[in-house]
Amino acid sequence: MCNPIKIAAAVLLAAVCASGARAGPGDATARALVADWKNGDREMAAIAEVIASAFVLGMSWAGTIEGHPLYCPPPTAAFTGNQAMRILENFLADHPETADKTYGLALSASLREAFPCTPS
Repeated sequence: MCNPIKIAAAVLLAAVCASGARAGPGDATARALVADWKNGDREMAAIAEVIASAFVLGMSWAGTIEGHPLYCPPPTAAFTGNQAMRILENFLADHPETADKTYGLALSASLREAFPCTPS
């Protein structure tokens, strides 16, 4: 049986390699990811959304601090890469000091702000 996560990872890797994505290891900032999403062609926008979606999915599976989830999205709907990129874009507008941080750090902070968990 095919593993959908391995298939998605392979598709993402192929798309990034084929497109010449700009947000590489040297400039993998939140600013670069949002720029690729907003100003790139449709392929670059799709790649940015896949990156954000994969990050969100990974955070939902394993993103905890001392056993508590980092963010708590509403359980009623699927969360898309486009939504994650919009949240990131709004977060960077409100917190410009994070724009030149890695996109992982900025995405994590934007998700925590957008979907805070109630203390237990």
